[in-house]
Amino acid sequence: MKKFNELKKRILSVLITIFMVFSFLNLSYAAGDDNSLKSLTVNLINQNPDPIFAGDVVEITLGVENAGYGVIDNAKLRIDDEFPFEVISQREVEVKNILSSSAYNNIVKYKLKINSDAKAGEYILTIKDYSTENLNVKEHEITISVNSNKNVEILNINKNSISPGEIEEFVFTLKNVGTTNLKNIDFSWEQTEDILLTVNSDNKVFIDSLKIGEEKNISF
Repeated sequence: MKKFNELKKRILSVLITIFMVFSFLNLSYAAGDDNSLKSLTVNLINQNPDPIFAGDVVEITLGVENAGYGVIDNAKLRIDDEFPFEVISQREVEVKNILSSSAYNNIVKYKLKINSDAKAGEYILTIKDYSTENLNVKEHEITISVNSNKNVEILNINKNSISPGEIEEFVFTLKNVGTTNLKNIDFSWEQTEDILLTVNSDNKVFIDSLKIGEEKNISF
């Protein structure tokens, strides 16, 4: 009876050991296959040109890193149009074999057009990340600064001389030579010693808009 009890204990001990081994293997497999341990980070590495002006076409370089464990295969990054950004390159890019802690060995580039009506300031660009098997979408946000390239030139003045005492019409031809559509422009002129005076009007004119490359005549 004593020998039978010892044999029973040994069999039970072996069964417990086998159960623990299988449990460990199952946990290891689950951990290795768990998408929650796979995590991408996306950061802006470079932009060309820099600074960016409204109306520019810019190429951005993104660094993609696996901040989790294991290897991420066939991840997809996507950028959709969102003011003031318009994607003019491929919207969706596939990134293969992203190793853990790869320190931005994976590089992705996009070309964007900055809307000409964009005001100077900082804008958020959203990158969508499809890196899990069940295609859950993770969003990454980067900040891009946009400057306003405002540049108006006087192309022509219709008069280069005037006789004293005469009333003449002066016409200034303005052109927007910048890369930004302009709105609410105040145009004025002045000269020393008040030799030229406006008649029945002020020396200021309000212009509601002037698009890129557009010309307008202003009369006094």
